[in-house]
Amino acid sequence: YLIETASRLRLPLIVCLGIGTSSGDHNGRSYLNSYINDVGNLLGCCMVSACGNEGNQSGHYAGMIENDMEYEDVEIRVDAAENGFVLEFWGRAPDIFSVGILSPGGERIGQIAPRYGQVQTLDFVLEPTQIFVQYKLVESSSGDQLILMRFSRPSAGIWTIRVFGQNLVYRTYHMWLPVSAFIGQGTYFLRPDPEITVTSPGDTANCVCVAAYNHHNDSIYYMSGRGFTPSGRIVPDIAAPGVNVYTPVTGGRYGVRSGTSVAAAHAAGAAALLMEWGIYQRNNLNMDTTEIKKYLIRGAGRRDDTVYPNTSWGFGTLDLYNVFQGLQT
Repeated sequence: YLIETASRLRLPLIVCLGIGTSSGDHNGRSYLNSYINDVGNLLGCCMVSACGNEGNQSGHYAGMIENDMEYEDVEIRVDAAENGFVLEFWGRAPDIFSVGILSPGGERIGQIAPRYGQVQTLDFVLEPTQIFVQYKLVESSSGDQLILMRFSRPSAGIWTIRVFGQNLVYRTYHMWLPVSAFIGQGTYFLRPDPEITVTSPGDTANCVCVAAYNHHNDSIYYMSGRGFTPSGRIVPDIAAPGVNVYTPVTGGRYGVRSGTSVAAAHAAGAAALLMEWGIYQRNNLNMDTTEIKKYLIRGAGRRDDTVYPNTSWGFGTLDLYNVFQGLQT
């Protein structure tokens, strides 16, 4: 609707996406990612996305099956109040993975053979839990392997996912739990990896992905999602103020808010001013997402004691004044 309206009115458009999901391969290859990539190429349009608040939520696991390993065990602590959750397992083609499951009560389900196009239902004798497992050796949008596991009424305690591999080339795999808003606080990986926690659509190639930092003390926001993507593409792009920001809130009031959506709103405002300079002031009539992203990256503030780009800060902090200083010189 926004794109059609902007086109009809012949106006530039900045879209701020303050949303995020941990579903997907985290390489930016979902159907939504593809749509955002296409829209971001339109002249006069810029897509800006938050990188998510999953950096410290223990919702990502990175594993590897070494040459001498028969399998690897991945442990998940499940909260007593947890009603259910979805666990996504992603492996890079041509590797083929399969899983087995150990319950907190000691019941063991051995290696589950893939059944193409079918959802397998796993029941336990001593647990009220049901687990629905679906294998997709070639997931439609990414081409990689997806094992989707849905836990219904999971018993509290430590669940173990036993990972087996065959035909292994890359040997690495990743698992993600849902974003923290959709899972119990006490459900998490016991050995999590805080990297590769940028949510989708922040992992879209053709958008400005924004992390959050504390502008009061110049530290990264501890919940801010971290890159890079599993394929090594750099995300986030920049970091913007997103901690205890004084901002309008609902009800016509003002309040203090934190999060990467707040940081993305800062970056969207900067993108709008760049679009004004380019299109309204007729300095660059070809402004789109790629142009604005490169301007923001070139003008980003960088510290001498930090190596850029990095998984937390991207290419540095938002500095719109420095961007325009660069354009003048």
